[in-house]
Amino acid sequence: MKINEVIELAEKNRNDKMSTKNSIEQRAVKVKRTRLSRRLKKRLNVRQINEATTKQLEKHIPLLAKVATTRAYRHALASGSRVLIAEAGELKEVSPDGTVRNIKRIEPSVKMRKGQIIEIK
Repeated sequence: MKINEVIELAEKNRNDKMSTKNSIEQRAVKVKRTRLSRRLKKRLNVRQINEATTKQLEKHIPLLAKVATTRAYRHALASGSRVLIAEAGELKEVSPDGTVRNIKRIEPSVKMRKGQIIEIK
């Protein structure tokens, strides 16, 4: 066998393995999506998510965001990391031992009313 033929066979074999790997990964992603959607439907106890259900679920987003932010903050401190927070027009660094250090002065946050609509240009 010539060297060129060996190289071609090696490349072909590698390409076959890559395409098989990609197709297996794609199938795994599809299965995972299907399982997640089944779990969500089962948890919500609905066959299809309609407009009313969507609105009901969207009402919980602010609370879920608050809980997730608090958990992330506590987790970061528990893991020994420092956390930056904005409080009273100051950017502050909070250490795991509880010390707070002012980093710099920042502009005050924009006040928003619940349900206020803003346009981005």
